[in-house]
Amino acid sequence: MGSSPQDITAKGGSGWIRAVVGDFLAASSRRTAHSKTVRAGPLGDYPQLKIEVKRLGLLDRQPAYYAWKSAQALAFVLLGVAWVGFTRGTHLVWFGAALLAFASAQLTLLGHDAAHRAVFASPRANDLLALLCINALNGGSYRWWAASHNEHHARSGDLTRDPDLDYPFLAFSEVQAALKTPRFRPVLARQHALVIPFAALVGFTLRAYSLVSLARGRGARAEIPAVALFYVLYPSLVISALGPARAALFTLIALALNGLILASITAPGHWAMPMPEATHAMDFVRHQVTTSRNLAGGALVDLWYGGLNLQIEHHLFPTMARNNLRRAREVVRAFCAERGIPYHEVSPGAAYAEIYSTMRRVARHVRDQTN
Repeated sequence: MGSSPQDITAKGGSGWIRAVVGDFLAASSRRTAHSKTVRAGPLGDYPQLKIEVKRLGLLDRQPAYYAWKSAQALAFVLLGVAWVGFTRGTHLVWFGAALLAFASAQLTLLGHDAAHRAVFASPRANDLLALLCINALNGGSYRWWAASHNEHHARSGDLTRDPDLDYPFLAFSEVQAALKTPRFRPVLARQHALVIPFAALVGFTLRAYSLVSLARGRGARAEIPAVALFYVLYPSLVISALGPARAALFTLIALALNGLILASITAPGHWAMPMPEATHAMDFVRHQVTTSRNLAGGALVDLWYGGLNLQIEHHLFPTMARNNLRRAREVVRAFCAERGIPYHEVSPGAAYAEIYSTMRRVARHVRDQTN
């Protein structure tokens, strides 16, 4: 998806590499094409649901909660930094990579909420928090990410236009697999075995997409200084603590773990869920609910997934504060039950099993079509 005809028909390894690079750059452009969420299809009964949710105060701002979550995320960062500082002469220092990878994910989740305008009433205050969490402390671009993520919300479950489902090397249905570039079919045929190594690259690719977007002048004016601060301070601190060689290895481990954590958080929300071919004809509630999956669980699930375990409610009310999603869940479930709308909620383990089973089935289909 995105490779030129010349790339598709080229022979040899260099042609394959050009195809990968072409897909990467095309995806970067595609994911920055839209900056505002446009709801596809009719609203249907959604206004009625929103009135009930608003009546219960579930769309009210939660400043105390987000002050706590901000302090918590910062504490994870400081814990990771302190761990590296105190253990840098021992093998225990490598656990610091895991701590910082987790802290990075927590900052990303906080930046996610800010980019959705869920934290502050002021758009500028939300932008500043997102800038801090995603650019200055993570080396990404919050404007690029917000454009991509808004497109995902608008096109959830779309075979070719949902950026969270449209990957060159992955397919979540036989129909979607048929739309992929033929060059990548050998990878698609093994996608269920390769998905974890691919996930380990997420931390790198998100930052690479961000930097490509900023290089093309698509970021906000403050983004480049903020992201430059990260790429000056982070290497300086790690190199000063560990030396160049160990710092490079530490960074690669942290990026890989960050990618695995982010993939574990985001994949259950939509991977292996229905991808209707006519989402534009569905009413808003049915579209968002049928293409999303909730994860059952308590406080630890809430911490790890940062509210994205309640993906259905988040998609229906993106500006809702994270701590109100559980109360909204009861309202939404009842609303869906009354209208016969499928509401899918499973444990995290069951969600990963569903994803793996679907990807293996599609991989087998690709192999059968190729042989």
